[in-house]
Parts: sequence; structure tokens; C-alpha cells
Amino acid sequence: MGYSVTRDTCPDLTLAHGLSNHRWSNLGEKLGSDHSILLTEIADFGFKVSNRSVAIIDWVAFRKRRAQPRGDSSPATDPTSTTGDPAQSPLPSLPE
Repeated sequence: MGYSVTRDTCPDLTLAHGLSNHRWSNLGEKLGSDHSILLTEIADFGFKVSNRSVAIIDWVAFRKRRAQPRGDSSPATDPTSTTGDPAQSPLPSLPE
């Protein structure tokens, strides 16, 4: 059997963080391995279920829509355009 000073085995670890009521026990079952099965018990504190709504994205529809041509870009709707009426530009004008 290995110990912390030898390198012939790895320790069996159980980590718990942020839980006040938990425990573990070694079942002593090896199942042909050099590691034992550990039973970890965590108390159910009635965790609050989030009421947030989750949007499910249809990526196939998104890619199809993105692949379709947009049509004409007029200077009034194309913010990258430098031609057209400056009064209708969505970009702010710079002071002279």
C-alpha cells in the first residue's frame, strides 16, 4: 500500500466547498482496482430554483438567415456609408 511519501499510488480525494452538511465514507470496495469506492453524501437544503427564462437558440435557422442577402443598403440605413445626406446619418457629426 502506498503512502504520501511513496509514488506507487494516487490518493482517493473527496472535495466539498461551500457545503456545511456533508460527509463521506470509504465503502471498502476495490472492484479489482487499487482505489476504493467513496460514498459522498450531501444534504439537500431545498436549493432555490431560478425563475429566469432561458432562450434556446436555433442555430440552423440563424445560419440560414445570416446566409441570405440583405438587399440594398441605403446611406440612411448603412452607418458605414460616407455618402448621402449628413443630416440623415445615424453617426454623430464631429465639430469642425
